[in-house]
Amino acid sequence: MHRPRLLHFCASLALILCVAATSVAQQLSPATTKLRAHVQSISSGSKISILFLHEDERFGTFISAADTTFRFHDIDTQQDRTISYDDVRKVKLGYGGYNSAAHRHIDHTKALIIGGIVIGGLIALIIAGARS
Repeated sequence: MHRPRLLHFCASLALILCVAATSVAQQLSPATTKLRAHVQSISSGSKISILFLHEDERFGTFISAADTTFRFHDIDTQQDRTISYDDVRKVKLGYGGYNSAAHRHIDHTKALIIGGIVIGGLIALIIAGARS
């Protein structure tokens, strides 16, 4: 009579340990938790830019968010993609223009920064040449 109780106890203990191990594995890092909160605050249909950890930046339309992933429609490939929060560095609202030479969307921020540095350098060279 004690044998079935021991068997039930061991089975219950094993089930509890499996559930605990699964919940520990699904815990997100603080940065990922912050990213998830940001993504879940985005309304469906919003234009977004996604900066990945190990891929090129992608642009598209936000579809939905879940606990560990989110979905968006990639405007360059015209496909819906499901992305894990762990694979993403940052999600920004909006996206840049279209580069007709590369046939894909781009973020103009980098180009504006580089252009500002070049123009600043040219102005500095002109001023230095005028003084001498």
